[in-house]
Amino acid sequence: MESDRNESGPVRVRLQELLGPSGPRRGLPAYPFEQVSGPEGQPDRIRIEDIVIEPVGRIRKKKRVDSGSLEGVNTKEVLVHTGDLVLTTLGPQFKCAVIDEENDGAPISENIVAMTLLSEYSAEYVASYLNSPFGQKELQNRASGTSHIVRISPRVLPEVEVCLPPESMRGEVFELFRTYYEYERVLSRERETRMKIMDALLCTGRGDRP
Repeated sequence: MESDRNESGPVRVRLQELLGPSGPRRGLPAYPFEQVSGPEGQPDRIRIEDIVIEPVGRIRKKKRVDSGSLEGVNTKEVLVHTGDLVLTTLGPQFKCAVIDEENDGAPISENIVAMTLLSEYSAEYVASYLNSPFGQKELQNRASGTSHIVRISPRVLPEVEVCLPPESMRGEVFELFRTYYEYERVLSRERETRMKIMDALLCTGRGDRP
């Protein structure tokens, strides 16, 4: 049940109330993958540096994982799917992004957690809130460590509070965030394509192979 329910005003809820039954899922360090496939044959995991939050929280494209190559590794917790949230657990800035179709089925590395929201909530809205100054303050208040390196435990993440829009306009607000994220994803792909074309032209001008 949502805390401080009020149809005419914003509502503050614990993240736990927005999550599915699995709760936050931890990523895996490199060594379980190395034991299966060796250092050179590891799947293309989502790492901290792959999470981009400007202008929206998204993931740089990763290769889809062949689950058959991960025999012996428990992938249930570490594979993410479209619409999941991923959050870095190392600060001082905690980065949150939404998994899109291009990264469906990718595994997450250590220092990242994945979360699946209940269907009535918007991952795009929650990611934007957690990346905002309000969300960052809430995450930092529950983190521990030094002034330079802080960490938030997956155990305390469910207690992080998120401010939701008034219930009467929530559906409209959530749809606006979904549309905005999709628009920015399209623009980002177009920018990346243009950069690849420009790089190829520069290589051609230098007599190099792109």
